[in-house]
Amino acid sequence: MSHPVVVVVVDDKASITDLFESYIGILDLPCKTVSFNDSRDALAYVKSNPVDIIITDYGMPYVSGLELLEASPAGASKIMISGYIPEITADRITSLNATFYEKPVPMKEIGRIIRSRIETA
Repeated sequence: MSHPVVVVVVDDKASITDLFESYIGILDLPCKTVSFNDSRDALAYVKSNPVDIIITDYGMPYVSGLELLEASPAGASKIMISGYIPEITADRITSLNATFYEKPVPMKEIGRIIRSRIETA
């Protein structure tokens, strides 16, 4: 593996990114978690850094979750989360090779995705 598995978490609410950081931390897995509450900063990061997993909210100011997933590396595991199901279509999620979870997010599934990515890295 050329770098540790990098998990990027993006949500405009700090309570959500804090929750993901805490959960991923208690999993005690060999990964690096990078969180953003400003989607513009997240966009700059995913365009210029290795990203293995991105977990992003759909509706945020400035840059949407869809835009972040589109900008993420092709090989990244992409997860869209939302507190409501807006105009996101299953086809759009599928075309991005992403997984969608409605909030509250099933954290055990997130842990499973991270473990699986670490095992294949």
